[in-house]
Amino acid sequence: MKKFILFFFFLPTLIFAQNNFQIQGIVTGNTDKSPLAGAAIYIEELSLGASTTAKGIFSISNIPNGNYTVKISYLGYLPKVLNVTVNNKNLTVNIELEYDNILFKEVTIAADRYEYLKKIPSRISLIKQKEIENSSAASIIDVLNNVSGVFVDNSLGIYSSSSTVSLRGMSGSDQSRTLVLLDGVPLNKSDGGSVNWNLINKENIEDIKIIKGPANARYGSNAMGGVIEFISAKPTKKFAGTIETSYGTYNTFMGSVNLSGIVKQQSNNSFYWNVIGSAKKSDGYITELEEYQEVADSIITPVFLEELNTSVKLGYLFNNNHTLELSSNYFDDLRGQGIKVFEDKGANSQHDTWFSVAKYNYKTPLFDINVNAAYLNEHYKRTNEYMKDGEFVLYNVDSKREDQSLNIDLNNHINNITLSYGVMLKQGSVDASDIYLTSTDLINNEGMINIYAAYIQNEIDFKEQNIQLSLGLRGDFANFNNAMFSVLYPSYSIEFMTEFMDTVVDPHSWKSLSPKFSIQKRLKNKTRIYFSYGKGFKAPLLEDLCRTSKKNGSFKIANPKLKPENVHSFEIGSDYRLGKKIIIKQSLYYSLGIDFMNPLQTGDSVNMGYKIAPIYKMSNISKVDIYGIETDIEYKFISSLNASFNYTYNISKINKQKGIDKSLNGKYLPNLPRHKFTASVFYENRFLDVSLSGKYIGWRWINEYNERDENLKTDIFSAYTLFDLKLKKEFFKGFSLVTSINNIFNTIYVNNKLQRSPGRIITGQIIYKF
Repeated sequence: MKKFILFFFFLPTLIFAQNNFQIQGIVTGNTDKSPLAGAAIYIEELSLGASTTAKGIFSISNIPNGNYTVKISYLGYLPKVLNVTVNNKNLTVNIELEYDNILFKEVTIAADRYEYLKKIPSRISLIKQKEIENSSAASIIDVLNNVSGVFVDNSLGIYSSSSTVSLRGMSGSDQSRTLVLLDGVPLNKSDGGSVNWNLINKENIEDIKIIKGPANARYGSNAMGGVIEFISAKPTKKFAGTIETSYGTYNTFMGSVNLSGIVKQQSNNSFYWNVIGSAKKSDGYITELEEYQEVADSIITPVFLEELNTSVKLGYLFNNNHTLELSSNYFDDLRGQGIKVFEDKGANSQHDTWFSVAKYNYKTPLFDINVNAAYLNEHYKRTNEYMKDGEFVLYNVDSKREDQSLNIDLNNHINNITLSYGVMLKQGSVDASDIYLTSTDLINNEGMINIYAAYIQNEIDFKEQNIQLSLGLRGDFANFNNAMFSVLYPSYSIEFMTEFMDTVVDPHSWKSLSPKFSIQKRLKNKTRIYFSYGKGFKAPLLEDLCRTSKKNGSFKIANPKLKPENVHSFEIGSDYRLGKKIIIKQSLYYSLGIDFMNPLQTGDSVNMGYKIAPIYKMSNISKVDIYGIETDIEYKFISSLNASFNYTYNISKINKQKGIDKSLNGKYLPNLPRHKFTASVFYENRFLDVSLSGKYIGWRWINEYNERDENLKTDIFSAYTLFDLKLKKEFFKGFSLVTSINNIFNTIYVNNKLQRSPGRIITGQIIYKF
């Protein structure tokens, strides 16, 4: 069987290998006419390439008769494009490149390793740096919220520390079903699957790539709904910088400095660097609705924020095809939770975070290797204080979360075929304590999960037929170990938890095999149709495997025997152009979720001291049907006026629940709108740049039972519409003033914690680029 699978992947490579004629020559620089070693030569029509030798010589074989576009690039020189013809004999071309003091940007390889998005047989949305800069969105999450198929839960805006961005209806409040990457490195934490979105600096993002549908065959766990990848900008000038400062509603200050540069050395080597620092502070606002505010010993206060975000990146490019890069990011914040009794800052949370990455890249037109090693350390601290029945409660949460990963990816480019393969190792751990200061209680939980994976992927471009085919297979093995839950020195109010202590939890393992198949046919006038199938999975979270705790008036116990979630997804889509100005993109998808996790009542209850509460346990209990339609329309009126519109229809419904309790059968996943519509317009001229966007978010179920919530006194979150406006004026080269109005009509909406949105936000910003 193994031999058959290997033969299946390598067969196209053997079939399409051919020997015809050669294109050869020498590449020199125009300054001293010396040969350029390591210059890249690429034949676009054949996806063939080579690098020059130490004497600047290159040779590319297997060239049939025909007309070709040859691209030549070299660090520090302007790229060149030649149109050549091969006619029954070898062709010799000598190329001279013009010197330019610019470091060419690194080519980003897409999810299934095609160089161009147009050749990828699946739905991928790409948001370019210019679009991010021109967007009227206030944050990077708001930029994503304008994309079809993306569902955002971020009701508190910049004051939130637990936002969720999910794809294709996988969840309305669970980040772990959508994978988030920064320069190829996962940001989802193994503990709860969450992402610290505040860690991502919007001003330093060059592109955002959104891969919709399961991408587990390439990326592994968490990519059930798809992948959101942020690609940070690389230095392109000898020295450049951006200084920004802003002031806005709720006494919000922000300042940032972004400096970068390139130092070109001898022997085709270059050193580049980037330093970024930003700070943010805001008095915040009161999130609790007036009708729910009560006169009590606790004081309701604004959800303030204080935030610091810094990063350093150092890179060295040698021999024009080896790159070594080191980067480190430090993030720290303090966010108020909206309540105060005695503590100076009241109830608050902090995320003291170090995120470090080491990368090595070797790239030629025929072969490349990428190695990423990453370390994410988040020290999460939270102070909780409140009055309950006249009794003051104060305790601290101290949680140390670590994630370490190593990825090795290799790619071979032979004629019209790209063969990719690689391995991934990841380890995540948590060591957390609830330390009570008004009693003797000390609650501890810890655990570790290791994931080992390997994948292989083959992409074939049938150029004559305009057909692209992608085949992928990935195997993952996960192991949960070193887990425990304990309660020390319990008081009366916590004593009931001692029944669930487990100081030694038996290890548990899972494995998953994730195939992927996709094919597309390109037609005339830039039209295409495609079909894809993929299987995705998500490993259980440490929070559910080893943490027992009180939650929302109930009691949840750990379940170390959880199994991974799985999903089988099918998708068909098309892109077509109407005239020269309109592009329409449509996708229809269906996903079958298996062993989805939901809190399940065990049938038992506990005496929590002040109430009898039901016991819940996260369990693999349900099958879920998810289906939907996405439509995107791009309309370019004139070169300076662009508009885009998109609509998403999505249904996520539980079709079968395991166990005795069948109360979720036929229910819909909560916090997911059935309808979503967004529109945006950007007008650029020499007097003023104007960006206007609007979005409609349909009603959503409040809870998984689709029942009335007694606190909110309803069973649904109402639909709402938001409009944002951004005005930008450049007074002289590099100096701009920006005015932004987010939520123009001051629309107020709430979340399931009775917290309201911040309403209208007006911000003035000064930007200086040099």
